[in-house]
Amino acid sequence: LLFTSFKNNSKCSTAFITGYGSTSGNCKIKNAVIKRLEELKEVNYIKDFISGNELDIFNVKYQNFKYKMLLTEEVKRSKNPGAVYIIL
Repeated sequence: LLFTSFKNNSKCSTAFITGYGSTSGNCKIKNAVIKRLEELKEVNYIKDFISGNELDIFNVKYQNFKYKMLLTEEVKRSKNPGAVYIIL
């Protein structure tokens, strides 16, 4: 896992690079990260998260994602399927 952080005003976002199973066809790490993030969001430990492959204007999760302004244009264009962006 690799991560980076960036701030915009008072909110902070972190990107985790999990991989997406391109070699094995299996994305166990990413699935485990997503599952844990869902649990953390339920108890308000994190504000939200979105996977890189969901960064598409036609994707419902992206359309409802309230923190688009925290993601750089480069991130939005890359649509990295192995990245998960977390709003803290």
